[in-house]
Amino acid sequence: MHSLHRNPIQISDLNGFKRKLERDFFADVNLVPFADQGTSLDLSIEMHCNYRLAELLSFFNQQYWQEHLKFGELSDDFSLESSLLHIGTQLEREIDIEELTLFLKDTSITIHRIHRQSISRNLYGIFAALMKHQVFLTQGYSQMPYEIYLPVFEEAKFQNGTEFEPFQNQKSCEGCDYFGYWGLYFEGQDEAMIYDLNHKRIIPGNQFMLNE
Repeated sequence: MHSLHRNPIQISDLNGFKRKLERDFFADVNLVPFADQGTSLDLSIEMHCNYRLAELLSFFNQQYWQEHLKFGELSDDFSLESSLLHIGTQLEREIDIEELTLFLKDTSITIHRIHRQSISRNLYGIFAALMKHQVFLTQGYSQMPYEIYLPVFEEAKFQNGTEFEPFQNQKSCEGCDYFGYWGLYFEGQDEAMIYDLNHKRIIPGNQFMLNE
């Protein structure tokens, strides 16, 4: 749906933002309008990157990337927050990221929104957490998960239950963040594993109980 006073967004309207992401992240970028409500636009962003996780984290160590990912640096032309505000002003909409996926050469990372602007505000922290936990995520660099998705929450946050589930964007979770649990998929395993960031351990998703 869109407002009677605004035309629907076309992919070509986002070309400047797309080119900027491609330049900043050294990636081929696909932008998919997820929901155009007339006054707001939610985007699904796919970045196809010709580098591995270790290289991504090496880029993160460079000052340019760190400034680009930091939230609140509005004076910085190349901050992700500023880019969203700029394109939003042009299109007369509040622009937000519903889902961001980075397809790397050795894994993929999918980040789901948990509240408005949650991805742009937390991307720096997420990359910093990847840096801090990479040795545990890869089981001592012995096995790379082919998919990392976040966040993952206990069902009990939403209903009576103890199993984990990927975050569903239509639900509201006050106080939730990206730094509790992540989902991991490894080759040869049918079910997802859960990475516990606080305890730096990998847990079978169907065995971990909330009261453990």
